[in-house]
Amino acid sequence: MNEVTPELHRLDLVAAAAPAGLHNTGSPRCNRIWTFLQTPCMNLPLTRGAHGLPVGLQLVCNKQEDEQLFGYAAYLQNLTSYQIELP
Repeated sequence: MNEVTPELHRLDLVAAAAPAGLHNTGSPRCNRIWTFLQTPCMNLPLTRGAHGLPVGLQLVCNKQEDEQLFGYAAYLQNLTSYQIELP
């Protein structure tokens, strides 16, 4: 991202709702561009959709800013009451 927009340090994108069940985590297509650009990205569930499935944000930052991404994710997660439930 630095090469394209030097003043941009992070993107917050709406992530699609998770597919039902545990057999599939969904399509990796949303991460392909970030993998190609070698930028860190993660999906952070923040709420639940109409069918009780997780919905959240895809967080993307510049290369070599992984620690900032994790810190920002922790900050966002602390703003919500969403609890991650293990299967």
